Amino acid sequence: MGWILFGALVILAIVFSAVSLAAEQKRKKLLCSVAGSLGLGWFPNGLGGSEQSDFAPSWFPTANEADAVFLARFDGFSVFKRAGTVTVSELMIGRRGVRDWYCFRCTWTEKSGRNKKQVSYSVVAVRCALLFKHLMIQPHTWIDSLGVHAIKFESAEFNDRYLVQSDDLKFAYDLLHPEAMELLLKWKLKHLEFFGCYFMTFAPNFAPNEVYEAVLDMEAFLETIPEYLVQDIGFQAYWPSPYDP
Repeated sequence: MGWILFGALVILAIVFSAVSLAAEQKRKKLLCSVAGSLGLGWFPNGLGGSEQSDFAPSWFPTANEADAVFLARFDGFSVFKRAGTVTVSELMIGRRGVRDWYCFRCTWTEKSGRNKKQVSYSVVAVRCALLFKHLMIQPHTWIDSLGVHAIKFESAEFNDRYLVQSDDLKFAYDLLHPEAMELLLKWKLKHLEFFGCYFMTFAPNFAPNEVYEAVLDMEAFLETIPEYLVQDIGFQAYWPSPYDP
């Protein structure tokens, strides 16, 4: 009886592994298609994987070092604050118009005493020739709002759906004007963050179609930035390609 049970468990484990592998392969195939639709390069194993690029040349000793160099551009973003060694996968990278795009999955291990857990996030980020003040927009929940000083806006609906934090009130009000808030209210709830020359959204897992939608949504949001604010925070871009830090 014991051997029968053991054999059944082994078969279940094999079936589960096969199903998981098939699902992962399907996801990567769909993401590759999304990258092509967006005109972005596709690196399923990150820039340190088997696919080489000008950014991650053959002299990089490890994939982790290539990932660290790539991720250094996002220093200061909240999603990475508790991260240790981060592995990058499912990477799309390229230029659309005058903006550089980075869509990827990042994974790391968090330790709490003797316990370990794997943490994974899907990230969509854009680099543009605008110097943003640090500002976070996240879905409003009563837990998130405890002890948090949130910026209030004229739109009660927006205040109910989103919690906004920034040390620069003027920048927050300039960026989140009525048209911008109206656009955000039409979206599925997203965690958004602005810092330096980057604008980012992230979630535990974006489906391939959600990555595509996020890029288009973020492009639409950037078009709502008032011209006077663009003149105030804009600068001459100095990076020749999306691969340059």
